[in-house]
Amino acid sequence: MSRILPVLITTLGLSACTETPTVDGKVQDIWGQPIEGATVQMEGAEPTTSATDGGFSFDQGEGPIRFMAGKDGYIQNTLKVMPPADPEAAIPEMVIQLYPEPASAGFFSVGPAEYNGIEQISLKTVGTDLGAYTGLPSDPEPLAGKSEFLFSSEASKSELSRLNLQLHRLEFKPSATVAGVTGDVEVKINLWMATESVAFDLTVLPKEHYYLITPKEALAPGHYAFHTQDVLTSKDPEALARLPEELQTAYPFEVK
Repeated sequence: MSRILPVLITTLGLSACTETPTVDGKVQDIWGQPIEGATVQMEGAEPTTSATDGGFSFDQGEGPIRFMAGKDGYIQNTLKVMPPADPEAAIPEMVIQLYPEPASAGFFSVGPAEYNGIEQISLKTVGTDLGAYTGLPSDPEPLAGKSEFLFSSEASKSELSRLNLQLHRLEFKPSATVAGVTGDVEVKINLWMATESVAFDLTVLPKEHYYLITPKEALAPGHYAFHTQDVLTSKDPEALARLPEELQTAYPFEVK
């Protein structure tokens, strides 16, 4: 027995040393809730399915490791993981976040617990034959989120570039001076009109027709609107009138 015991201990020690390291993670929605039943694929390995707590595990490979996760009703996502420089160090548990697919096309603010849809509003032009102002007649609705927006559209990124997707801050103008036949005329306009442009990043998500819009700086409290074709900044009402009705609109919102 005394000679068998050291051999047994040595064998167990070798097994522990040669055990294949694993890379573990969880699939969650963007609000941190676990997603069960998501398909998770690690490059070079057979796919697996996330557990009740969103967890999954693969044998660790060498070099950069690429993952993809998806499930019906969610926008699939990818993740690239670099192994630690120390070959004996474990890869920290990772999280793959999925955006739920919105129920319809359009703009959505990513709130603290859900999406907030942004209503599409038709433009209105007020003025005279010699001068006019174009803006939005309705007060923008307040939104809970302000750091990022999900945009669902059948347009490709190149088409969006041609449409010139923009984000502008708004200012309410109750009246304005326009040129009339006999001189300047003060008219009531009562419109929300564009002021300064707001820069943002447009990211194509790993599922067709979905985009993430992230302002380059956090939006200060105020009123804003997404629009295309310069509809909120154009000074040519006739050019606006020639656009299809679905483009003569904007998506206004208020940040508290």
